Amino acid sequence: MAAITVLADHPSVVATHATRVAWPTFDTLHVFEESAAGPLSRVVGGALTDRAVIVAEASTGALHRYDRATGAVLGRAGRLGSGPGEFRRLEWLEARGNALYTSDDELRRLTVWSHETALQRTVPLTGEAGAVVPEPLDVFPSGELLAARIIPEEGVSANGVLLPRTASVIAPRYALSRHAPDGLRLNALTSYRGRQSFVAPNAGGGATSGGALFGRHGAAVVSGDAIVVLSSEHDTLVRMAADGRRLGVLRVPRDVPVAVQRADVARARSLAVPPGRLPFDIGAVFDQQTPPTHFPRFGWGGRVRLPVLSSTQDGSVWLLRYGGVRSRTATYLRFAANGQLRDSLRLDDEARVFDARDDLLLVGTTDDDGVERVLLLRQRTRGR
Repeated sequence: MAAITVLADHPSVVATHATRVAWPTFDTLHVFEESAAGPLSRVVGGALTDRAVIVAEASTGALHRYDRATGAVLGRAGRLGSGPGEFRRLEWLEARGNALYTSDDELRRLTVWSHETALQRTVPLTGEAGAVVPEPLDVFPSGELLAARIIPEEGVSANGVLLPRTASVIAPRYALSRHAPDGLRLNALTSYRGRQSFVAPNAGGGATSGGALFGRHGAAVVSGDAIVVLSSEHDTLVRMAADGRRLGVLRVPRDVPVAVQRADVARARSLAVPPGRLPFDIGAVFDQQTPPTHFPRFGWGGRVRLPVLSSTQDGSVWLLRYGGVRSRTATYLRFAANGQLRDSLRLDDEARVFDARDDLLLVGTTDDDGVERVLLLRQRTRGR
């Protein structure tokens, strides 16, 4: 059994950014960086149950289970493959009610597990006739599913391949749909624009992407019985009912963390791609894009792609909100299930929020050496 490092004196997660929302403080209970098979690699999700912490590892297709009280390894389930309980590309893990849900992006299906990681069933999604099978995005408390598929248009195929005629900024449009627990499509919801990329044709007949200079992203997540949608076209977070009705817009404070300049973009990009290696002028690309006004996500320095929008089993929605070139600090705004801004926290080492339950928070981090860790945190109560 692998030893689990428990950092009793690990620094607390402390907020330092000035804003009008609350900045809670968390203490570290356990740090998970190994399974029974060795160091964790390509962690894509985590979940909290009554007695355990579950960690999803894409490199092995495994769900690792740890004791929530002691941090000890309890076991594992899942592996690489295409059969029941196996994954070609494990994408995410969510806890909803008495079940765990995992998504396989390549096989376009969900797998449902018990809290003890016993396999319960496999759920293939169905879509509209003649359309690409949608990708699972999230799960409602009822077990119904939220999914999305790319809408083909000029420069974007139905499978998401970007093939522009000329150098241009492209953001695929996605159609959202709601599905029954067995995967059957129930109804269409809305559409939104996904991640922006600057793409140019290359000599080989394909295309070369320059990345999203300002990190304008699109995403959709479940929050309680509602949905929150962010489109890269707009600077708003729209809250919707499960039947597609618009419920309102989430309020985001407009204090931009860092203003991004043209010189910052050129300097940062040159560190990742040497000058002359791209079929376009990076400065000219800058002039074609507009940064978001109040939730910028910018920087190429990371080893992991932080999701701009995520949700947890308590109904919270987490908006990634940071600025600056090659930033290693992740700042999140947390919204409650009713859409109200609850608080904010700042995490180092490119932290990703995996799950939240009661006063517990589960996050994943990657340090400068590429070591991956999953931290179980507890929010301090006032007076501690």
